[in-house]
Amino acid sequence: HATELIEMLVTNCIVVPDLPAHLVYEKVWYPHVYKLLNPDEYEVPPIASVDASYKTPMEVVYRLAGVDGEASEARVETLQDDDDLLKDPEKKYALARAFSHQFDNKSGLSILMSDFSKIDSVKRDGYLLSKILSVLTLALKLRDNVREIVRVNGTDVLVDKLFIFLSEDANEDQQLLIDQVIASLETIVIEGSQLAIDDMDIGIDKPAQSSNSVKNVTTVLDKVVNACEQMVDACKSVHSTPSQIVAISRILPFLAGDREAEAKAAELFAPNARELA
Repeated sequence: HATELIEMLVTNCIVVPDLPAHLVYEKVWYPHVYKLLNPDEYEVPPIASVDASYKTPMEVVYRLAGVDGEASEARVETLQDDDDLLKDPEKKYALARAFSHQFDNKSGLSILMSDFSKIDSVKRDGYLLSKILSVLTLALKLRDNVREIVRVNGTDVLVDKLFIFLSEDANEDQQLLIDQVIASLETIVIEGSQLAIDDMDIGIDKPAQSSNSVKNVTTVLDKVVNACEQMVDACKSVHSTPSQIVAISRILPFLAGDREAEAKAAELFAPNARELA
């Protein structure tokens, strides 16, 4: 092919012709220009953060391959698109995969959930809870970590603690932590449901088994009912349902451990559902 007879050079590097031009500019040409203008700088800032003086036209040299013998310049054959990296959580949060790795038959997530299980009050242990939830939120970006959370029965821990936290008279900051617990459960249920289809044995679709399932579901739904009543009083439509209620509605099938609990849920929801409709 004719293209194999031509070499393309940018900043004295041989660049593979099929690389996207915008990546060659951002990853090869722009860093070269920046370092020429700032020889003492070690880090090259993102191209979006610099002014137009650094965004000069890219100089490309074409030459016949092999005319002067074998090429000695460095070759650029692959370039990572940062936009693709940001769009794909499996790449963006790749380091978080370490949370599910096994060390002495324990994963980082199993240890994390063990620490979570020791928290008995959002009011007393709010600081520790906030740190654990920060790590958990990051870990749940990856499906392997969701799978590991389910494997170590982390969902049961989250559900049990959610019931305890909801029974407390939490202030605004503590309520935000409770919302994070609900959001984490929502992520596990949504992602775990797809994993259940993929794996067929993950068990995320099994309801949480608890001897206090009626009491637990009632505790959760009391919060929902109160929020619904406030919506009715404020003449808000169901389309403006708070995100917390939406999240709870998604995890309710998991929270309900038996038919009696489900019946209680229907009993609590029915009057408000009619008013909101």
